[in-house]
Amino acid sequence: MLFILGPSAYHGPWSIVFYPVAALACGSILLSVYRQTTGTHRRWLVYLGQISYGLFVFHTLAIQLVQGIFVAVLPSPQGMSFKAAFGFGQMSVALALTTATAMLSYRFFEEPFLRYKAMFRPTKPSQPAFERLGGSPAVVLLPKERTDLMAQPVVPGR
Repeated sequence: MLFILGPSAYHGPWSIVFYPVAALACGSILLSVYRQTTGTHRRWLVYLGQISYGLFVFHTLAIQLVQGIFVAVLPSPQGMSFKAAFGFGQMSVALALTTATAMLSYRFFEEPFLRYKAMFRPTKPSQPAFERLGGSPAVVLLPKERTDLMAQPVVPGR
């Protein structure tokens, strides 16, 4: 629908059909991924998850670039089959450009920041702050030498 109708698929009267179909398609993808056990996830799907922020950031730019190039270089589509092929070609090239840009961004921009962030991880796993203190944040404010009071929960009114 999107290849043939273009933006009118999601802005015009066809949106009544387009959005439910898109929701069902997304839901079926999610169900197929969540039904897999942890060890059977496809590596390429996991990698797409890693670069997903780049996919989100660069997709509009890639679509606009490819659309501008296609309109400037190729003749205007006439007929339903040519419109469909034109739209499919645009989206395929835009998807490839978006994915390549996201991969480069992840490799040269995000990965260095993730490595840098890993240097600041605590060496020992953290524990809930108020687990030993009976759930009262007021006890945290006690001086360190008053540790005998930390084992007892604070009761209001005492």
